[in-house]
Amino acid sequence: MWVIKNILRLPVVIIGLFFLLSCGNKKAEERLHRIKAKDLSVPENVAKVSALGKIEPQRGFVDLATDESGVVSKLFKEEGDVVAVGEVIFELKSDSKEVDEKIASNQVEVQRLKVEADLAAMKQYEVEIAELKRDLEVSQRLAETGAETQYAVYNKKRDHDLLLAQLNTARKNVEAGRADLSVLASQRGKAQKEIISRRIRSDWEGRLIRMDVKEGTAISPLVSFATLIPSDELIVHGEIDEIFANRVHVGDSVVVKIAGTQKIIAQAKVYYLSAILDDKSLFYEKSGEQSDRRVRRFKASLKSEENLLINQKVECEIYLQD
Repeated sequence: MWVIKNILRLPVVIIGLFFLLSCGNKKAEERLHRIKAKDLSVPENVAKVSALGKIEPQRGFVDLATDESGVVSKLFKEEGDVVAVGEVIFELKSDSKEVDEKIASNQVEVQRLKVEADLAAMKQYEVEIAELKRDLEVSQRLAETGAETQYAVYNKKRDHDLLLAQLNTARKNVEAGRADLSVLASQRGKAQKEIISRRIRSDWEGRLIRMDVKEGTAISPLVSFATLIPSDELIVHGEIDEIFANRVHVGDSVVVKIAGTQKIIAQAKVYYLSAILDDKSLFYEKSGEQSDRRVRRFKASLKSEENLLINQKVECEIYLQD
């Protein structure tokens, strides 16, 4: 009878022991999980940090604008084209400016001809005076011998003085004409510069990735009409969660992966760290990615730029030095 009762109690004992062992294992796993979670929550226990970023030119994107206004008359560049510093992108209509330049050019030409005429008259007076002076000297010698009358000498002297006065007037006309010509040439130059200023040029070297203008488009002053990517090296511009902000240093190595994959596309090195914490940016595109946590911005130079797309979203693994 005793044996039967003990046999009947045996399953209960086994179940009890199993229950105790299960509880013990569960508590041990929970304790281990808490230890791991605690380790991960302490920045000092982390050897690498994950961050989001984008591939960008070193100086970012450049919005082009002008202080001129008007209507586009001719395009020299289109979206996707490469431009050099000083190269014309488009030209604005300048009908009134062209009229002003044409009038100024005509005035310059008229004044130039007048100066040339005055200069020719001056030279002609100089020739006539030289001839009359020689003739006067001969008459004066003849008059001393009685071979020439004093009246003839007087008439030649009067003609000489008259030509000399005319020569002085011609010289003054040439000087005044040249001064007027200089003023008109300056006005023409100003009109030409105003026409040239209607040709909108690039102050940057790079590639146009946005062009909001075409022939007939009205341009307003200081309003962006295009976006340009400078001819710079590409970098990674990323953000580190504030909990790890003080662990990352300039010089840390970075492994760059395509966002959402484990595919490595580049190696990089941190060369810039922001001195302040900022709100999360548009790197975080999903509704659940935004939070109250802030980030520290960083920039990393790429060791290779092959097959990288500008504005491509990437994931960065930053390997900490300590």
